[in-house]
Amino acid sequence: MPLYLDVNIAMSDTGRQPLITGATYGLASKEFTPAMVKAVFDNLNAPQPRTQYVVGIEDDVMHSSLEYGAPISTTPQTTKQCLFWGLGSDGTVGANKTAIKVIGLNTDLKAQGHFVFDSHKVRMAIDIVLSA
Repeated sequence: MPLYLDVNIAMSDTGRQPLITGATYGLASKEFTPAMVKAVFDNLNAPQPRTQYVVGIEDDVMHSSLEYGAPISTTPQTTKQCLFWGLGSDGTVGANKTAIKVIGLNTDLKAQGHFVFDSHKVRMAIDIVLSA
Protein backbone atom coordinates (compact mmCIF):
# COMPACT_ATOMS: atom_id res chain seq x y z
CA MET A 1 0.00 0.00 0.00
CA PRO A 2 2.93 2.44 -0.11
CA LEU A 3 1.92 3.72 -3.57
CA TYR A 4 -1.66 4.21 -2.34
CA LEU A 5 -0.39 6.29 0.59
CA ASP A 6 1.99 8.31 -1.61
CA VAL A 7 -0.79 9.16 -4.07
CA ASN A 8 -3.13 10.17 -1.25
CA ILE A 9 -0.50 12.47 0.25
CA ALA A 10 0.34 13.99 -3.13
CA MET A 11 -3.34 14.68 -3.85
CA SER A 12 -3.97 16.16 -0.40
CA ASP A 13 -1.06 18.57 -1.00
CA THR A 14 -2.90 19.86 -4.11
CA GLY A 15 -6.11 20.49 -2.21
CA ARG A 16 -8.06 18.05 -4.40
CA GLN A 17 -9.37 14.79 -2.99
CA PRO A 18 -10.65 12.43 -5.72
CA LEU A 19 -11.63 8.86 -4.92
CA ILE A 20 -8.39 6.90 -4.59
CA THR A 21 -8.42 3.19 -3.85
CA GLY A 22 -5.67 0.69 -3.19
CA ALA A 23 -5.85 -3.06 -3.61
CA THR A 24 -3.69 -6.05 -2.86
CA TYR A 25 -4.12 -8.90 -5.31
CA GLY A 26 -2.17 -11.86 -6.64
CA LEU A 27 -1.21 -13.05 -3.15
CA ALA A 28 0.00 -16.63 -2.90
CA SER A 29 0.36 -16.70 -6.72
CA LYS A 30 -3.41 -16.45 -7.19
CA GLU A 31 -4.53 -15.29 -10.60
CA PHE A 32 -6.35 -11.97 -10.98
CA THR A 33 -9.44 -13.12 -12.88
CA PRO A 34 -12.10 -11.19 -14.83
CA ALA A 35 -14.57 -11.80 -11.95
CA MET A 36 -12.12 -10.08 -9.58
CA VAL A 37 -11.75 -7.14 -11.99
CA LYS A 38 -15.55 -6.81 -12.01
CA ALA A 39 -15.54 -6.78 -8.18
CA VAL A 40 -13.06 -3.88 -8.23
CA PHE A 41 -15.29 -1.87 -10.59
CA ASP A 42 -18.38 -2.78 -8.56
CA ASN A 43 -16.57 -1.44 -5.49
CA LEU A 44 -15.76 1.82 -7.32
CA ASN A 45 -19.44 2.21 -8.25
CA ALA A 46 -20.70 1.49 -4.72
CA PRO A 47 -22.27 4.34 -2.71
CA GLN A 48 -19.48 3.97 -0.10
CA PRO A 49 -16.54 2.29 -1.88
CA ARG A 50 -13.79 0.73 0.17
CA THR A 51 -10.54 2.61 -0.24
CA GLN A 52 -8.22 -0.24 0.81
CA TYR A 53 -9.06 -3.85 0.09
CA VAL A 54 -7.81 -7.31 -0.85
CA VAL A 55 -8.99 -9.25 -3.89
CA GLY A 56 -8.63 -13.00 -4.37
CA ILE A 57 -8.07 -14.23 -0.83
CA GLU A 58 -10.21 -14.33 2.29
CA ASP A 59 -8.83 -11.70 4.65
CA ASP A 60 -9.91 -13.14 8.00
CA VAL A 61 -7.88 -10.60 10.01
CA MET A 62 -8.83 -7.16 8.66
CA HIS A 63 -11.96 -8.38 6.81
CA SER A 64 -11.08 -6.21 3.81
CA SER A 65 -11.74 -8.76 1.07
CA LEU A 66 -13.96 -7.88 -1.87
CA GLU A 67 -16.52 -10.51 -2.73
CA TYR A 68 -16.38 -11.67 -6.33
CA GLY A 69 -18.79 -13.84 -8.25
CA ALA A 70 -18.62 -16.86 -10.49
CA PRO A 71 -15.92 -17.05 -13.15
CA ILE A 72 -16.50 -14.85 -16.19
CA SER A 73 -15.48 -16.25 -19.55
CA THR A 74 -13.81 -13.70 -21.83
CA THR A 75 -12.87 -16.27 -24.48
CA PRO A 76 -14.79 -16.10 -27.78
CA GLN A 77 -16.83 -19.22 -28.53
CA THR A 78 -14.86 -19.77 -31.74
CA THR A 79 -11.67 -20.32 -29.73
CA LYS A 80 -10.45 -23.87 -29.14
CA GLN A 81 -8.30 -24.55 -26.09
CA CYS A 82 -6.20 -27.59 -25.31
CA LEU A 83 -4.42 -28.36 -22.06
CA PHE A 84 -1.51 -30.78 -22.10
CA TRP A 85 0.26 -32.12 -19.02
CA GLY A 86 3.75 -33.48 -19.07
CA LEU A 87 7.01 -33.81 -17.25
CA GLY A 88 9.65 -31.16 -17.77
CA SER A 89 12.12 -33.70 -19.05
CA ASP A 90 9.93 -35.85 -21.33
CA GLY A 91 10.07 -33.72 -24.51
CA THR A 92 6.55 -32.34 -24.07
CA VAL A 93 7.69 -28.70 -24.21
CA GLY A 94 9.60 -29.13 -27.47
CA ALA A 95 6.84 -31.20 -29.07
CA ASN A 96 4.18 -28.63 -28.19
CA LYS A 97 6.32 -25.69 -29.33
CA THR A 98 6.69 -27.47 -32.66
CA ALA A 99 2.94 -28.17 -32.84
CA ILE A 100 2.16 -24.50 -32.17
CA LYS A 101 4.58 -23.44 -34.90
CA VAL A 102 3.14 -25.93 -37.42
CA ILE A 103 -0.44 -24.83 -36.67
CA GLY A 104 0.48 -21.14 -36.88
CA LEU A 105 2.38 -21.47 -40.16
CA ASN A 106 0.14 -23.95 -41.98
CA THR A 107 -3.44 -23.00 -41.04
CA ASP A 108 -5.56 -19.87 -40.83
CA LEU A 109 -5.67 -20.29 -37.05
CA LYS A 110 -3.71 -18.17 -34.62
CA ALA A 111 -1.88 -20.41 -32.14
CA GLN A 112 -0.57 -19.35 -28.74
CA GLY A 113 1.15 -21.45 -26.09
CA HIS A 114 1.43 -20.80 -22.38
CA PHE A 115 3.84 -23.02 -20.46
CA VAL A 116 3.57 -23.31 -16.68
CA PHE A 117 6.13 -25.14 -14.58
CA ASP A 118 5.78 -26.05 -10.92
CA SER A 119 8.41 -25.34 -8.30
CA HIS A 120 9.87 -28.85 -8.57
CA LYS A 121 10.53 -28.45 -12.33
CA VAL A 122 9.22 -31.93 -13.01
CA ARG A 123 5.57 -31.28 -13.87
CA MET A 124 4.16 -28.78 -16.29
CA ALA A 125 0.91 -27.67 -17.90
CA ILE A 126 0.74 -26.39 -21.45
CA ASP A 127 -2.28 -24.37 -22.54
CA ILE A 128 -2.67 -24.00 -26.29
CA VAL A 129 -5.23 -21.51 -27.60
CA LEU A 130 -6.40 -21.64 -31.20
CA SER A 131 -8.60 -18.93 -32.70
CA ALA A 132 -9.73 -18.01 -36.17
